Amino acid sequence: MSEGYIDSASVYEIISFYRNDQPKEWYGWTWRGAVETTCAIINMQNLKMAPAPSRNEGPATGEYEHLTKSLSSTITHIKPNSEIQRLAINATKKWANKNTKRIVNVYGELKADRENFSKWINLAVKHAWVEHSKRLRGLFNAEFIPQLALILNIEKRELERIRRLSCDLKILKDYSNRIPNDSEFRTMWDCYIVSALIRGVYHDYVAKKSKYQIIHHPFRVPVLDKLNSSASSDYDISNTQNYFASIILASAYAEKTPNNRISCWAENVLKARNAMSYEYIDLPSKHHDTIALNLAVESARKIGIRTYSRRTEKILNIICDCGVGLLKMFTLNPWIAPTEIVLKETMEIRRLGTIVAGKVYGTEKKLSELGRSVPGRIETKW
Repeated sequence: MSEGYIDSASVYEIISFYRNDQPKEWYGWTWRGAVETTCAIINMQNLKMAPAPSRNEGPATGEYEHLTKSLSSTITHIKPNSEIQRLAINATKKWANKNTKRIVNVYGELKADRENFSKWINLAVKHAWVEHSKRLRGLFNAEFIPQLALILNIEKRELERIRRLSCDLKILKDYSNRIPNDSEFRTMWDCYIVSALIRGVYHDYVAKKSKYQIIHHPFRVPVLDKLNSSASSDYDISNTQNYFASIILASAYAEKTPNNRISCWAENVLKARNAMSYEYIDLPSKHHDTIALNLAVESARKIGIRTYSRRTEKILNIICDCGVGLLKMFTLNPWIAPTEIVLKETMEIRRLGTIVAGKVYGTEKKLSELGRSVPGRIETKW
């Protein structure tokens, strides 16, 4: 089994999902992050939280602390060893120095995205900046200040000053109540976003050096180097699995506060994870959505998850109105070359026999098999 990372930004979308009492105000990334995280944790036993570049990361606080504690039995925080961290930081710096134009272009495309990015960053300022700064000792990574200076065309000394300001929780709390238009705030905003993009590249390098799998948040994907898609494998998500994840997400809305909703969601995810692991429930694709939804409801009730048909139906209708659609598949793009994959699978077939051959080369791969596959970057298709 390959170890795996999941982007903390993806997991953080669970907080955004449950903080909002008005589902109509959700945006695409919130629903995507909530469904992808729910499906991944239920079906993959190998996930850990993607690490920050700094080794002096502090403890989580607030709703993020509550979320990570609720997931502590399923997802852990494990730092890479110091050598992998050093190599990954150096490789990321070199990459950023060579790809300043690409980063600037991706950032420009993000700023033009009014449906997802603008809502995401405004919520980050309002709800996430204080926690982020307390945990990571500032809003952006000191390690990448030389690269930020090059990308944003700002003196390093000025960025160091802005970073010190970003450690001042009083300033950040003031920003959470209003969005100012002064240059210091705008520089802080730019550094926060560009640093987050660079950090995604760092996560990618760490996963590759560690021979891990990794799932990124959608906003980081455009800046990453493309992998060889000829070796990719698709793991389909059935319509029943989609409805099942929706039921788990909708069920927790019976609680009145974000923390209670998060606790309920985490408890139900663990129930589903155990049930899937022991094959107590099965969620195959069905030709008719009504049959798939009924099977998902039956499976949820079977393992003790409260179901609310009207709430689930309402949430699904809202998502359809948003144009997000259903999660179709997880796609694994391996780090290693296609010939190496073929060789590895051939050796595995010879070792275990022809029964395994059907599983390796079969056209339908179950999501639960993803964590047992080769290391690589995992992307989703909707």
